[in-house]
Amino acid sequence: MMFIGIDPGKKGAIALFDPSQHDLQIEDMPLVPRPKGKKGEDTNYARLAEILWKPPGTRVFALIEDVWSMPKEGVSSAHAFGRNNGALLMGLAAGKIPHSLITPAKWKKHFGLNRDKGASRSLAMQRFPDQADLFLRVKDDGRAEAALIALYAFEMKGNFGNAA
Repeated sequence: MMFIGIDPGKKGAIALFDPSQHDLQIEDMPLVPRPKGKKGEDTNYARLAEILWKPPGTRVFALIEDVWSMPKEGVSSAHAFGRNNGALLMGLAAGKIPHSLITPAKWKKHFGLNRDKGASRSLAMQRFPDQADLFLRVKDDGRAEAALIALYAFEMKGNFGNAA
């Protein structure tokens, strides 16, 4: 069975973990530049669908971090975050991928983590030593957290109904 861990948001990532092979693949959140005259980037929905698509019959479960926009975040940023989250959920639904939401506090408590993103990167390097190079940079915290969310899903097999 394959486990997908998702750290949503523009700096997030999608981790695909196959524990039978101890294979971990990481995809940064796919982005495309906004149209001319607009600052920033938007989610690349076509690439997101490619990442989430699995052949029929593939046993897979996804766990997505249940996060919200921040209180001091701007309206357009909050809107873009909501669009991205909706796209992730729709991609999972369209792919008929069973999934659940989990709060950051719940999966981080399981691993003894707090808000320190560096600690998440360090733990990901320990738990996935063959792929440690994926988590070397400070900005790789989204990758590390996606990988740990996928690992949490694997370690909590069968408890998905209570995951959130």
